[in-house]
Amino acid sequence: MKLKNYVLFFCLVLFASACNKDPELDPTGNMLVGTWQATEIYCDDGIGLLDGITYQTYSFEGKNITSKITLNDDQTFTSEGSYIQAFTLYFFGDPEPIEYEIPHNDFAISGTWSNTDSTMTFLNDGSPINEPSEILEITDTKLRLKYRSSLTVSEGGSSVTQNSTIFYTLEKQ
Repeated sequence: MKLKNYVLFFCLVLFASACNKDPELDPTGNMLVGTWQATEIYCDDGIGLLDGITYQTYSFEGKNITSKITLNDDQTFTSEGSYIQAFTLYFFGDPEPIEYEIPHNDFAISGTWSNTDSTMTFLNDGSPINEPSEILEITDTKLRLKYRSSLTVSEGGSSVTQNSTIFYTLEKQ
């Protein structure tokens, strides 16, 4: 998959993820309103498929994270920041460490958000940024998210699919 697709995918994923299992969460999302700074981003189960055949597995962790999202009470949001993805890619079993910076302008996303008691959806110009995600933990100051991702693109007559589960920890500012 082209690196450009990774950049777009991971930028959108960071800020398009949230939901909740806490039954006390106000359905209007008031507990979520505020600015949230990402403190941890990681994936430990990434897999790449080329025409349905596994050709790579990967994991990554975020470094130098400055990414944050502001959720407003009028159901709008804005995001900004950057981070470095420290990947370990295994192409047919051989490890290859790669670091890639997700730049500030890739996080300049805005739109609207909504939630139920267990999901949150983000829209940009009326279109979903991605699928809803699960909130693993929410307190007054901490938000842990899990996002399951599947992205397929066609390149040169082949189908390339990336599947992963990405975890985020954010702290309210």
